[in-house]
Amino acid sequence: MKIEKISQERLQLLVSAGDLASYGIDIKDLWQNTPGAQKFFSSIIKQLLDKNDLRIQNQRQASFTVEAIGLIPEGVIVILHPCEYSEYQANQDIEERASNVDDDRELCYTFNNFEDLYELCTRLINIGQKEGSIYHMDGHFYFLFESEKSSSQLLALLSEYGEKSGKKACFLKEHGKVLEALEGPRFISQLFEA
Repeated sequence: MKIEKISQERLQLLVSAGDLASYGIDIKDLWQNTPGAQKFFSSIIKQLLDKNDLRIQNQRQASFTVEAIGLIPEGVIVILHPCEYSEYQANQDIEERASNVDDDRELCYTFNNFEDLYELCTRLINIGQKEGSIYHMDGHFYFLFESEKSSSQLLALLSEYGEKSGKKACFLKEHGKVLEALEGPRFISQLFEA
């Protein structure tokens, strides 16, 4: 890995496929921000801070922006830039306010494991609910559907198996993996039909 200082607080890294492989990840993991990629960047930042190659005012409250510039034959170029806590907190506040905007058109529920999602989907099929999108992101499954089609029975089932999430379709499409875009309950329940 080659490291070049762009400024006092910004670093440019040339990360090779071998560097990624030594952490058990590949370039796709960087794009999808997997836990392995987060561990990789945390390790790099810790090493740089230990060697005093990177100086930030408050290490305990710092977070970093990671920009992947693009692929080159030698690997991928990445820019690391520390965010001040207030800047980071401001971004978090904006995201929180955006997720609290009442969007009457869609509801999203999250599930910690596939078994809960599968049980929900089989019960939804039994009550005639075949529609809804299913996503996977950061080890969680998400069920997204139009709220106009919700009933008290549907909401009770969703609450029994999952938790309401503030995630929106555009966020899940960009950052998650679409498992089924239209008929999620039908798709999931058919996976294990006899």
